[in-house]
Amino acid sequence: MLQPGTRIEDRYEVLGVLGSGGMGHVYRARRVRLGDEVAIKVMHATPDAPSDLHERFLRESRACALLRHPSIVVILDFGLDASKQPYMVMELLSGPSLAEEITIDAPMPADRVAEVMTAVASALDLAHERGITHRDLKPANIVSHRYQTGERVYKVIDFGLAAMKAASDDTRLTSPDLFLGTMAYAAPEQVKGDAITPAADVYALGVIAYETPAREGLVVDEGVILEIVRPGTGDPVPEGEVGEVVVTTFNRDYPLIRFGTGDLSAVLAGASPCGRTNARIRGWMGRADQTTKVRAMFVTPKQVSEVVRRHKEVLRARLVVAGETGSDRMTLRCEVRERPGGLAEAIVGSIRDVTKLRGEVELVAPGSLPNDGKVIEDARTYS
Repeated sequence: MLQPGTRIEDRYEVLGVLGSGGMGHVYRARRVRLGDEVAIKVMHATPDAPSDLHERFLRESRACALLRHPSIVVILDFGLDASKQPYMVMELLSGPSLAEEITIDAPMPADRVAEVMTAVASALDLAHERGITHRDLKPANIVSHRYQTGERVYKVIDFGLAAMKAASDDTRLTSPDLFLGTMAYAAPEQVKGDAITPAADVYALGVIAYETPAREGLVVDEGVILEIVRPGTGDPVPEGEVGEVVVTTFNRDYPLIRFGTGDLSAVLAGASPCGRTNARIRGWMGRADQTTKVRAMFVTPKQVSEVVRRHKEVLRARLVVAGETGSDRMTLRCEVRERPGGLAEAIVGSIRDVTKLRGEVELVAPGSLPNDGKVIEDARTYS
């Protein structure tokens, strides 16, 4: 870390540390010749740092320098310091960040939220037109700045994860199956490692707009009736248990009656401290469709539910498919409080009757199965 008084190429004098990020430290500095203050991001790569880290840093500089918008931080210069570490010079923003504002001044008035979101959406629109996706939009990367005239603006910073798709650049520096970003604001396709499009930024912007002072979970709109159900059954699960999100809304233009979203989540206990009255959910936790092919036959969560329905002793169940290619083994793990004689054998018979496949049964104590919404777990190894 650079100490106050350190000079970079005899053009910038470090005054102090502003913060640290995934790619380096950010310093408050003074331009030696002009005397004004700027922010400088210097990347400090360790020996075990990713090989493309320098390229990613320089890409951020190029990406931001090409964007001219009132709500995007201005890039003034970039180069290499005496130790050959890349640095980028930006305008110094007065702050605070939106993350700090949410903590200090929450809940924010609706007109203030609209002001911030409109500015950021306009900035993203320009970036997307230029083939750039931010990939890590979050409140900490939206910073307010007040000019000497008193005008306040919000600016998007840190395009360090930007995925450029310029026609002149044939090299993808970011692998599409590599997760980069911040989990709380990442779109489902980003979490799954799928290709990232501008839609990921739009998703993150929506999450930011909906964020509450509780900083935990997502508050469901008061006009939506929410249910969390066991995949494949439609049966509501106890509060806190992971299941499929099902919504009902009586919107006159597009009503939905028990619409299965195909997404997994769980209800958070208690009301939101911000005063919103509807339920909170933990956010996106995966996909509910777990249909699995076993020995050339498809096994579905609905079939597992039917097996469980036939045996009142079973509280919850999870079908685990294991083995190597060509030697599939099915084991239905069942949570039970009581174990009457012959129960396991009876369940084995139900598995064969419902799925037309042979399976084993393991009886376990209540609470033994993971709370992740999975009814079918594919634990096979493929070589």
